[in-house]
Amino acid sequence: MLQAACGITNKPKETIIDIDASDVDNELAAVEYIEDIYKFYKLVEVSNMVSVVVVCIVSDVMAF
Repeated sequence: MLQAACGITNKPKETIIDIDASDVDNELAAVEYIEDIYKFYKLVEVSNMVSVVVVCIVSDVMAF
């Protein structure tokens, strides 16, 4: 019962099909996704920016 609560069971794992297996040696395989990748980077950059206040505080602390 404890094992089931922790997610440990004896049922077989699902087989995950690797749809990119045929492109494993193709360095240009990501080219078709590059615009989506950069859109994603710009989207998350805003939410992960370091606050100007934090930069000023760290700069003051590092000055000592």
